[in-house]
Amino acid sequence: MTEKILVVDDEGTILDILSRALEHKGFRVTTAKSGREGLDLIKSEHVDLVVTDLRLPDINGLELLKQFKELDPQVEVIVLTGFVTTENMRTASLNGAFSFLGKPLEDLDQLFSVVNQALSKRKVNLAK
Repeated sequence: MTEKILVVDDEGTILDILSRALEHKGFRVTTAKSGREGLDLIKSEHVDLVVTDLRLPDINGLELLKQFKELDPQVEVIVLTGFVTTENMRTASLNGAFSFLGKPLEDLDQLFSVVNQALSKRKVNLAK
């Protein structure tokens, strides 16, 4: 079974680039343009990994992270944002984020590497 990734970002261009790149690597990808839409999707569909923006028009990405983890403690979450601060990184980590990446991504290989690491961690945790 191919892992399913949910990408949440309010920028259509980012959604398009990330979903195409991840699909090209063989992942099943679904997208959401808002935090609320992302929450609705994770409630109705199985998702292995979430890649979410920190700043969304309706829900703060850190709050969204908490809600994703409450709905599915095994889901891995990668926070992707143009607002990289030590405080945001710390808070995301404390709330269960697997990783915190800055925008713009200089190299999509960095994202692919983190995605694969997060999915490997998920598999190990599910096997316990």
